[in-house]
Amino acid sequence: MDKAGSNGVCTMAYEPTAVDVAWAKESVALTSDEGVLAYKSPRLIYRVHHDVKVMILENPELLPKGKREHQRTRVIFAAIGWTVLPDKIHD
Repeated sequence: MDKAGSNGVCTMAYEPTAVDVAWAKESVALTSDEGVLAYKSPRLIYRVHHDVKVMILENPELLPKGKREHQRTRVIFAAIGWTVLPDKIHD
């Protein structure tokens, strides 16, 4: 279950599967630098920065609806050494 701590960071007890990790690796391999990775639902769009291994959410206004998916994305991509921003989400 997701739970926000006092610093606004949500923790998640989700553990990425081998399929999740393979998908993340393939996703960044197929995305050009400064390209985008988008989810159909809840329509989260991330800008990919290969040089620093960072993905930045381009439409944070959708976080109220996509908060859980964003947190899951952060956990999955952290497993392959990437950072997904923003790292703090406030309700």
